[in-house]
Amino acid sequence: DSDADSRNNETLTLAVNDQNVVAGQEFKVAVTSEEFNEVFGFQFTMNLDGLSFTGFDSGALDMTDNNIAVFDNHLNMSWNNIDGVSTDETLFTLNFKADKNTQLSNAISLSSLATTAEAYLGQGLEIASVELRTGDAGAFKLYQNVPNPFSEFTSIAFELPEAGDATVTIYNVTGKV
Repeated sequence: DSDADSRNNETLTLAVNDQNVVAGQEFKVAVTSEEFNEVFGFQFTMNLDGLSFTGFDSGALDMTDNNIAVFDNHLNMSWNNIDGVSTDETLFTLNFKADKNTQLSNAISLSSLATTAEAYLGQGLEIASVELRTGDAGAFKLYQNVPNPFSEFTSIAFELPEAGDATVTIYNVTGKV
């Protein structure tokens, strides 16, 4: 019996547009992914801070009430498709009511609290991590390097609001460049 996590370098990134929400406001959050290729399934816990889940709408993924369970301020989601799905359309839309004034990026996050955050990719059903990006078109974005930690090589993704030069500086654990 091993306590080691099953990990590889793959990550399924789900994305939502960040927004300000006002207490009492009902709103929809479209969930997309630029890299939704041969996905056979995924699962995760979405932590909600200051939001109440009110429902969902299917998009490119056929979803039912059986795919979602809500406990306290945690939304647990599990989805699968025996044929695998590749799409660049909206995957699904989550409906919320704001319980307080907040920023969406401060109110939702993914974790493995109740359901291990993982996806199953390709014919070999490779296990990948699942992450959530909350962003805004036209904003600078720096993403987590993969793998992390690393010794010799890592990939660092970033986005710029328009084409241009960028400088990435990497420091070691002692603070040296």
